[in-house]
Amino acid sequence: MVAPTPIAWATIEDALHDWFESATGLTGKIRWAD
Repeated sequence: MVAPTPIAWATIEDALHDWFESATGLTGKIRWAD
């Protein structure tokens, strides 16, 4: 199994972040730790 590249991880995190904000309606109020 090939490990995801850093770029792939960033894309996945962005997608999860967008989904989370959409699902919770807290856009702009929650920021994931860097």
